[in-house]
Amino acid sequence: MNKQQLITSTTLLAGALSFNVLFWSENLGVNYMIFAIFLLTIAFVSNPSVVKSKPALISAAGLMVASVMVVYHNSFVAKFTGITSMIMFVGFLNQKELKAIFYAIPTSFWNFGLAPRRMVELFHRSNESKASVKKYARTFKIVLLPLLFFVTFYVIFHFSNPVFAEYSNSFWQTIGEGLHDIFAHISIGWIGLFLLGICLVAWILFQSDLKHFLKVENGLSETITRASTKLKKRTTPSRFKNVDLKNEYRSAVYLIVSINVLLLIINAIDVSWLWFNFEYDKSMNLSQFVHEGTYLLILSILLSMAILLYFFRKNLNFYVKKKTLTILATIWIVQNLILVISVAVRNYHYIYHFGLAYKRIGVILFLTATIVGLVTLYIKINKSKSSYYLLKVNSWGVYALLIFMSVMNWDIIIVNHNLNHSNKENIDIEFLLTLSDKTLPVIYEHRNEFNLELWDYSTDSTLDELLDRRIRQFKDRKVNTTWRSWNYAEERAYEKLIELEK
Repeated sequence: MNKQQLITSTTLLAGALSFNVLFWSENLGVNYMIFAIFLLTIAFVSNPSVVKSKPALISAAGLMVASVMVVYHNSFVAKFTGITSMIMFVGFLNQKELKAIFYAIPTSFWNFGLAPRRMVELFHRSNESKASVKKYARTFKIVLLPLLFFVTFYVIFHFSNPVFAEYSNSFWQTIGEGLHDIFAHISIGWIGLFLLGICLVAWILFQSDLKHFLKVENGLSETITRASTKLKKRTTPSRFKNVDLKNEYRSAVYLIVSINVLLLIINAIDVSWLWFNFEYDKSMNLSQFVHEGTYLLILSILLSMAILLYFFRKNLNFYVKKKTLTILATIWIVQNLILVISVAVRNYHYIYHFGLAYKRIGVILFLTATIVGLVTLYIKINKSKSSYYLLKVNSWGVYALLIFMSVMNWDIIIVNHNLNHSNKENIDIEFLLTLSDKTLPVIYEHRNEFNLELWDYSTDSTLDELLDRRIRQFKDRKVNTTWRSWNYAEERAYEKLIELEK
C-alpha cells in the first residue's frame, strides 16, 4: 500500500467512525455541523482547485449557513437545505466548470453511485504481478508464521500449567467484558450507518470523469441565436419558411391578445373585490376559496409562462414585427404579476382569519419565486435570452429562497403569531401541538387562553393530556441524548419548561 492509498484509507475509516460516533442513537444538532465541516475540510484539502468554482463556494457557504441554523433553531428546512447544499457542492466539486444547479445535482448523484467502485479500485489492482505474490509470501513468513507458532505454544502452556491458565483466563475475561461492551452496541443499523459514513466520505474524496452534463451545458448558450435558414439544392423556396414564421407570429398575437383580455376581466374583478371590498362571511368556506382558487391561479400563471416560453424559443425573437409581440407579452407578464398579488391577497385573508400554517407560508414563498420567474421571463423576451438562462437563474433564485427559509425559525413564528392572533377562536390548537418540541414552552404558557368549546378533538385526550404527553416525551428524549444532539432552540425550550413547571 503506497502513501496515497494509506492516507485515503485512513480518511475513509476516520470519516466512517466519526459518522457513527456523531449520529448513532442521536438526533441532528451539533453533530450535523461538525460532520459538515469535516466533509468540507476533506474536499478543500484533497482538491484545492475547487476554490476557483464560484458555484461550489456558494453551495459550501450555503451548507455552513444551514448547519449553523440546525444548531441554532434545528428546523427541518435548515436540515433539508444543508443536504441540498452538500449535493450541489459535490456536483460542482466533481465538474468545476459547471454553472447550473440542475446539472450539478445529477452529476453529484452519479458520483455517489460510483463511489463504491472507486473504493474497490483503490485497494485492488487487476495488473498485480508475481512481485506482489512474493510480497504477500514474505509478509506471511515475517508475521503470520511466528503468530501461528506463538498460538501453538500458548495452547500447550495453557493446558500444562494451571497457574498460567488462571492468569490467562482472568486476562481473557477482562478483555471479553470490554469486547462485550463494544459489540453490544454493534447491530445491523450500526453497520449500515458505518457503511453510509464510508460512502459519504468516498463521495467527497473520489471524483469521477463525468463529462456528460458538462458537455451538454457547454453546448448551450444564454442568448438565442438565429437558426440558419440556408436551403439545400432543389428544395422549396425560402419564402415558405417566412410564411411559417408569419403564421406562428399571428397565432401568438391572437392567443396573447385574447388571454390578455380575459386576464384584464379577472384582474379587474379581483382588484375591485379582493383588494378593496372583501368582507369575510362566516358562511363562506374560506379554506376552499383560498386553496382551490390559489391552486388554479398558480396553474394559470405557470401555463402563461410556458406559452410565452414556447413562442419566444427560436426565430420569432428575430421577426421583423417582434416589437408588437414583445409589448403584448410584457402586458401579459404585468397582468400575471397582478394575478400573483391577488393570490397573495387571498392568502392574506386566510392568514388574517385563521392564522399561519405551513401551506400558507409555502404559498407566500412560492409567489416570491414566481415573481422572480416572471421578471426573468421579461428579461428573456426583451433580451432574447435562452431557456437555459431562464432555468439557470431561477434555479439559483430558488436556492437563495431555500437559504432564506432555513434562517427563519418557522415553528416559533407560527406559534407566536397564532397565539397573539385577534381571532383566537379560529386557531387550530391540534395543529399547534404537531409542531416541533421547541414550541412546547410557548403553548404550555398560553394553555389557559384557548377556546376549547370550538376545538374538535381528533382523539379522546384533553388538551392538558396531549400537552403533558408531548412534554414528557420531549424530556425523555433530551435525557437519552448527549451533547452530539445539542441545539440551542431545544435546550432553551427544555430549560423554560423546567422553569414553568416549578
